[in-house]
Amino acid sequence: MKQHKEFERKNKISFNYHKIIGNIARNGILELCKEPKNATKLQKKLGISTGSLYHHLKILEKEGLIIKKYLTDGKGKKLRGRETIIKTNQKKLRELINKERKKEEKELNDFSKELKIYEQVEIKKDPKLFKIIFTPLELFTLKILIKKIHPLNIRDIYTQSVTFIFLFTFEKDNNYLINTSLLNNLLNAGYGSGLVNLKERKKAMKTFFSIDRSETEMIEEQYSLLREHKIKVPSYDKFQNIFKSFERNGMIYKMARQGKSILYGLNPKFYNTFKDSFRDILRL
Repeated sequence: MKQHKEFERKNKISFNYHKIIGNIARNGILELCKEPKNATKLQKKLGISTGSLYHHLKILEKEGLIIKKYLTDGKGKKLRGRETIIKTNQKKLRELINKERKKEEKELNDFSKELKIYEQVEIKKDPKLFKIIFTPLELFTLKILIKKIHPLNIRDIYTQSVTFIFLFTFEKDNNYLINTSLLNNLLNAGYGSGLVNLKERKKAMKTFFSIDRSETEMIEEQYSLLREHKIKVPSYDKFQNIFKSFERNGMIYKMARQGKSILYGLNPKFYNTFKDSFRDILRL
């Protein structure tokens, strides 16, 4: 407990950000209350107890992320029987997100100053060091870029991560279709955790295959079912930051535009340096 409090004190901004935004119920409250809602409607939408709802509201109010309004009498006291109206404080929420993004960008900049990956002699000798230098999610991203060879955009890798976790969660019988090494990277990064029983899996798959849909709609439906069962999935922003880091480190470069998105490819210098080690890297 003491260590936990010490961590919270030293990392106040980052800790609060992930503690608040990362919680499914509080995330739901902030999303639903973009338009004003009363507590009864909010509780019904979230499907949580009254006690849990007010616990989460108390935390959000303390951080200034929601605004509460209610009718008062002549003395400024809340009128009995009149529900409190809750609304997300969009300005404060944006400030919190921007503050965290700036912090993450600074960390990425600091990292890129320390490391130009293809200049590290030790790594050339032993590709297994990639597992120490990179996070599991960065390894997942790099391995897909190596496997595919052809240019990819950020969404390609984001959607692949969602599909992997969806198949792992709901299609247990077909897990042989998933690359085990890539799946392990996602699991080691803390994604895909959660228990879904056989009945829920069958119901989810029945829902998923009940209608024809485009690829984009299919990914959105996969993501929605995972969220519904509280299965953690990496965000698009996570991959965006990884691509920025890889580009700064000279590992990838922007090759072309595809509609509104940018296609990235492995930097030829990085490719030529490590091409003989790709088989070893793909096993990490």
